Amino acid sequence: MWQETVITSDVLIIGGGIAGCMAAMAARASGVRVTVVDKGYAGSSGASIHPDIGMVVFRPDWGGDYQTCLRAMGEAGGWISNRPWCEAILHESGEVYQDMLDWGIEFPQEDARYRMYFPPIPHVRLKHRKLAPGLRRQAQRNGVQFYDRVEMIDLLKKDGQIVGAMGFSLDEEILYQFYAKATILSAGSNSFRAGGENCGITGDSDAMAYRAGAQIMGKEFGSSTFPTMARYPTWSRTAHGMVNPAYAVFTDGAGQRLDAVHDSDSIENEWGLKVEHAIHAGRGPIYWDTTAATDEQLEFIRAWRRDTHNPVEYQWADRYLDLCRRGRFELAGGYAVGFSSVGCTGARVVGLDGRTTLEGLFAAGDAGGTLHNGCYNMCPGLGTAGAAVTGRHAGLGAAAYCQGRPVQTADSEQVDQVRRRAERIRSRSSGFAYPYITRQVRNIMTPYYVSLIKDGPRLNAALEMVRFLRRHLVPKLFARDLHELKMALEAENMVLNAEMMLRASLARTESRGVHFREDYPAPDEQNWRAWTAVSREGESMRVEKIPVPAGMWDDV
Repeated sequence: MWQETVITSDVLIIGGGIAGCMAAMAARASGVRVTVVDKGYAGSSGASIHPDIGMVVFRPDWGGDYQTCLRAMGEAGGWISNRPWCEAILHESGEVYQDMLDWGIEFPQEDARYRMYFPPIPHVRLKHRKLAPGLRRQAQRNGVQFYDRVEMIDLLKKDGQIVGAMGFSLDEEILYQFYAKATILSAGSNSFRAGGENCGITGDSDAMAYRAGAQIMGKEFGSSTFPTMARYPTWSRTAHGMVNPAYAVFTDGAGQRLDAVHDSDSIENEWGLKVEHAIHAGRGPIYWDTTAATDEQLEFIRAWRRDTHNPVEYQWADRYLDLCRRGRFELAGGYAVGFSSVGCTGARVVGLDGRTTLEGLFAAGDAGGTLHNGCYNMCPGLGTAGAAVTGRHAGLGAAAYCQGRPVQTADSEQVDQVRRRAERIRSRSSGFAYPYITRQVRNIMTPYYVSLIKDGPRLNAALEMVRFLRRHLVPKLFARDLHELKMALEAENMVLNAEMMLRASLARTESRGVHFREDYPAPDEQNWRAWTAVSREGESMRVEKIPVPAGMWDDV
């Protein structure tokens, strides 16, 4: 069935977005051989192709104060933000931005009102679909080898050490064994294919790391849904999402502004879960409301869209919905409600070099459990800057780890085990097709009253259904071709991610940031100034509480 091919390098990177390309260039600059594998087209797929609002760039000459910015990150993150990573992002984002300019990546012309639109941290805006493709081009110029359209099945281990991974081509019957001295996971987070531009992000990194024995951090804060214009196609999430920052006024169905929707404002920062609480209280639908916008503000919206959007998409969107006029534009209601964007909640990273709890495995971007955002992403652009900085650290760390080490290969028994995982699905001629299981897990996890406004009984009910999917439906997946095999493996990964999210949400018996429990509606500073870590224990799933290091934020 398969033509088997072995590829060796010093550093293997799974996921070719912003974090993966930055890791690749950092490692390559250290003189090691680097291979990047992506299930799409590296630099033009996944979440990294879509960041339009901007990137955090801390530069004192732009008006930012370091201590103010650091305190803002700690406070917004519920004082469980991982401070060393917050400091690294602030210290290095300016240098990363200058590197991008030197590489020829295009940025819009700036003025002061854009740089400080999300105070207190300065930003630069991004040109639509320019950053990630530019990073790939630079990585290729530097000698990085890319393998596109290769779906990874699982990591490979030898004597407890990660030595590579196995995957297959989506275009021909080739089964790859990738071996390297160090492996970096940077394949993004999870979306349950809920619509919008990130629907191809299916938690593959977290699932592979979990099955290999890594700890997975902060899953109670993970993304599961995306807001849409409820009466319009999901693609128009880009149309409204990128102009909200230019005019952030929202009203409920009765026309009341959402400035103070929920009484426990101390639980939330900026918007937090205010839209979800308004929906939960029966105040939906929610509107982006420009009825009181001035002519100058409308022109600012036009300029924002013109400078950050792909011109083709801009023109296409305006055929159906003119967002540069006064009006009320429906954002959320019912199934469409929900947005939780913390990121940095993947495989536990135990050092600033990107190391995880598994020997030979590193992680970066949304696949890395750095938790620099803690319980809440305080502003757009932190994800982009975080991906760039954590990617660079992981690349340098992996390159240093390589020194003096040989490339090792997995034994035949483990290779056969991973191969059988794919062949089990392909060998079946009946059972459950991937669309059915994808719909089931999405329908369980994406309602706001499961993923965002939580409650113990509802979480347990959802968990029981997800456990049924894992036990009874997933083992009966079947696929008729390579595309269906890819989608089936992604469905299995999404179901595993769902269980991790539900168990972590049940374990955190408090409310903090975008994790809200109706049965525990307040923060518990005495018991939950801590992180959660999900790991595999035999065939069971274990959730561990890891206290935030004492005194981490005391001086700010």
